[in-house]
Amino acid sequence: MNFDRIRPTINVDLLQQSHATVVGGAYGLTQDFVHSGLRSVTYVDFDRIDASNPARQDFNMTDLGHHKAEVLAAALKRINPEVEVNYLLRDFCDIGQDEFDLNFRHTDLFILATDFFPAQARGNLQALRLRKPAVWIGLYRGGRAGEIVYWAPGVTPACYRCVCSARYRAFAAQGSAASALQSPAAANDTHIPSTGGTIFDLHLVDAIAGQIALGLLTAGADDRKVWAVAIPCLERATRVYLVRNLVREGGRN
Repeated sequence: MNFDRIRPTINVDLLQQSHATVVGGAYGLTQDFVHSGLRSVTYVDFDRIDASNPARQDFNMTDLGHHKAEVLAAALKRINPEVEVNYLLRDFCDIGQDEFDLNFRHTDLFILATDFFPAQARGNLQALRLRKPAVWIGLYRGGRAGEIVYWAPGVTPACYRCVCSARYRAFAAQGSAASALQSPAAANDTHIPSTGGTIFDLHLVDAIAGQIALGLLTAGADDRKVWAVAIPCLERATRVYLVRNLVREGGRN
C-alpha cells in the first residue's frame, strides 16, 4: 500500500511495527487501523453474524452465520494482504493466564469494545499487569451516548477501574442480589447492549477512539506534530463522552 498521503499526520513506519489486540466490536475501527498502516492485529470474538448485524455493524447479509472474527480477518486481508491477523473464537474471560500471555503479551495496545462488563474489567487487570496502554469503548443504552476510556502507563492518572468505579460497585451489588435471589439473570443488569445505536453512532465513537488509539500507539514519534498536542490532553482526562442530540416528539430540541 502507498501511505504517502497520510504520512504527514500518521507515523506509518511506527504503525507497521505495532500490534493491536481488539476484543469484541470495533469492526470498523480495526479496518481503519489497517487502512492507516497497522501491520499486526489479534482479534477476540466468538459471536456469529445474525440478520440484525448488517444494519448496524460493518458486515453484509452474505456474511450471515459466519463468525465475526473470521469475516473481519478476511476483510483485513483484502485491505492489505500483508497484514498479520490472528483471531481467537473464544470468550475473553475464559482464556487462561498462560494462553493469555502467549497470545497477548507482545501487544502494544488493547482495545476493549465489548458490551459485557466482566470482559472490560478483565482487560483493565491485564493491561495493568502487562503495563500496556488500553482503550475501552462503549455505547449507552439505546445508543444515546458513547463512552471512551483510555489508560497509558505513566501518562494517564487513573485506570479503567478508577474512572468507572461506580460500574464496579453496581456489578458487585447486582451479583450479591443475584446470589440472594438465586437468579443469574439479576446479575446481567450491568450488561448493556447497544440496541438502538445506529451504524452512524458506532462509526462516530469508533472514529474518536481510533484517534486516541493512534495517539497512544505513536506517542513520542518525532514527526507526530499532531499528537505532540494530543498526548498532553490525554494526561488531563481519561474519559470522553459523546452525547447524541435527542429529537422530541413533535419537534426538534
